Amino acid sequence: MARRGQAWGIVRLLVAMAAMLACGPPARAAGGPPAGASAGTAAAIPPTRGPGANFDRQAYAQGLREAPAILARAAVACTVQQAVFEGESSLLNAHGDTVGRARLYEVACAEGLGYFLNVRGKDVVFAEDCIAAGEAGKAACMLPLNSHPAGGLEPSLKAAGVPCGAARARYLGQNLETRLRRYEVRCRSGGGYLLDMPLADGSGAPPRATPCFEAESECQLISHIENVAALAFKVGKRFGESCQIGDARYVGYVAAHDHELYEVSCQAGRDGELIEIDHAGVLAKITECASVRLVGAACQLKSGAPVDPGIVESQSAGAEGAVITAPDWLRRPNAHDFAELYPLAAVRAGVSGRAMIGCRVLASGLLTACLVIDESPAQFGFGAAAVKMARAFQMTPMTRDGKLVAGGEVDIPINFSIRPR
Repeated sequence: MARRGQAWGIVRLLVAMAAMLACGPPARAAGGPPAGASAGTAAAIPPTRGPGANFDRQAYAQGLREAPAILARAAVACTVQQAVFEGESSLLNAHGDTVGRARLYEVACAEGLGYFLNVRGKDVVFAEDCIAAGEAGKAACMLPLNSHPAGGLEPSLKAAGVPCGAARARYLGQNLETRLRRYEVRCRSGGGYLLDMPLADGSGAPPRATPCFEAESECQLISHIENVAALAFKVGKRFGESCQIGDARYVGYVAAHDHELYEVSCQAGRDGELIEIDHAGVLAKITECASVRLVGAACQLKSGAPVDPGIVESQSAGAEGAVITAPDWLRRPNAHDFAELYPLAAVRAGVSGRAMIGCRVLASGLLTACLVIDESPAQFGFGAAAVKMARAFQMTPMTRDGKLVAGGEVDIPINFSIRPR
């Protein structure tokens, strides 16, 4: 705590932790209105707390009134659910002279992704989705329905047949010839995908998701070890005692069965396997490498030590990672933990915030593979602080219903509050 004492000055921390339940993010479809509210109600009532609370009713009313026409000029297919006018800024030339004004808007769309709109003059409109704008450091989405930008990809992921639960995403660009834009998505359930989806105007082929296991050179949000752990977590128990997965790689697509083919190596004692996963993510076929006559490029992995202890624990817990809804905590973060990890930028600005993290539980009750599900405000690092704070949690080896926690998943909401003396 002394490490940051001088930076805090006369500021003291009052930290309140939300109930430690696996409640997940707010119950709504990505980009949709809050549960129990119509699109019109959600859009018309500005929030009094949290993201977007710094805009008044007049700014929301102006946004709702002007955004549809601006979106049409920008060729963005968007059914507006929330919109806000964020103000004006000056346009400067190379000499620093003011040459015009730009009006800034943010909109949340029923289709999923939210957008920033930069209107220069009467006709020039620049539209950028919340993921791309946040990556470029241009702006952070502030509307409540845009507070988890990666969640805006959920409708497209579902259309691609991928039950992912987007935790993180990054924008990779667009191709005007194919009429597609590409994102990388890291899933809460493990693993990740490259998502190709139509352009902002809605033109282009239907969404298509490629596993990061197939395109590891392009994916940065998930590592090879995490890919292996996700595959082991999905299918490990179905191998029984015959093969505990130590490593894996993507081999190719089996068109005859509409399956994805992987090679897995066993941790010790026997040769590896070729496994086929159907479009629903279910283990469909197992073939021992020893029985494959023309191996060629199919079987290349060798048995050996586990890649990561988390792979072992995932398999011992079974293929289906249960969500733990009644965690029995042995240890939780204390005031000292919060003082150590409270984002320094937020301390200096006197800003409070919140974060929701999702973690996998080890047999010891400790947490691993934690991801930020949601955070606000997005620019102060509350999500990263919450992930670091995960080391201060420990669950009992059994939940209150008597089931093992190893391999299960738990969502933890954490509030950060800072007030002057």
